[in-house]
Amino acid sequence: MTQEYPAIDRIDRRLIALLLANARATAFMLADAIGRSASAVGRRQRALEEAGVITGYEARVDLARLGPLAEHAALFPQRVNLSVVSRIGDAVFRMRVWERGVGITMACGSGACAVGAAVVRCGLGPRSNRIVMDGGTVGIDWNPDSRHVVMTGPVAYVCDGVLSADLAKMLG
Repeated sequence: MTQEYPAIDRIDRRLIALLLANARATAFMLADAIGRSASAVGRRQRALEEAGVITGYEARVDLARLGPLAEHAALFPQRVNLSVVSRIGDAVFRMRVWERGVGITMACGSGACAVGAAVVRCGLGPRSNRIVMDGGTVGIDWNPDSRHVVMTGPVAYVCDGVLSADLAKMLG
């Protein structure tokens, strides 16, 4: 149950900033940085959690490091695309994409659809949600009964490309 919290003061702001920078910081590390006792800092942190000011802690993933490790893992002999997803709001999820053979990309429509369905199947959100990617935001609606996925969002022209004659000949 969310409890009422008094006004956020300078110490609370500092505590929140420190936790945003390093959610794994111990009470002793936080206390040292703030200049208060570990027990006092721990009480403030718990009060902020109980009031719903702090709603969770997250790991930050370096996609440029994790992507190649996952792509070339023995578990995936034909390599794999990787989507790293975190919840950023009610029915809103942040997705970063590593595509095999390419690296970090701005977006992935099929990946966003898969994330939308996984969110529902894992009980993490409603059947309609938004997926925020570096290249933009899409709406995903997944119907568990029909297993149909509908993606909505803006469309933008990105670039032209020309296939070389040698490559076209090689592809047949």
